[in-house]
Amino acid sequence: MKTIAKKITGNLIVSENTTYHHIFVESVTVESGVTARLYGSVSNEIIVKEDAVAYLHGNLLGTVVNLGGTVYVFKPNGKIEGYEPTNESAFKLKKL
Repeated sequence: MKTIAKKITGNLIVSENTTYHHIFVESVTVESGVTARLYGSVSNEIIVKEDAVAYLHGNLLGTVVNLGGTVYVFKPNGKIEGYEPTNESAFKLKKL
């Protein structure tokens, strides 16, 4: 898995398996079949396409748009509407 350690802002599109440290983005789109590990904050939305996986270690201040993938949010800032935690520190979000 590729690692990006520089600060990322704006909108992020992940098209290959990558770990991002220091993200402070408005939105993230994880393309089909890709795994993204994200450390930081997302202020608007995470879009996860079919068979993609997103791990967010940080704050999600917006929404999840799940188009057939899986999203894990660790240490979320507050409640994520409609989802229950899988343990005390993580939410696993799957398409209903």
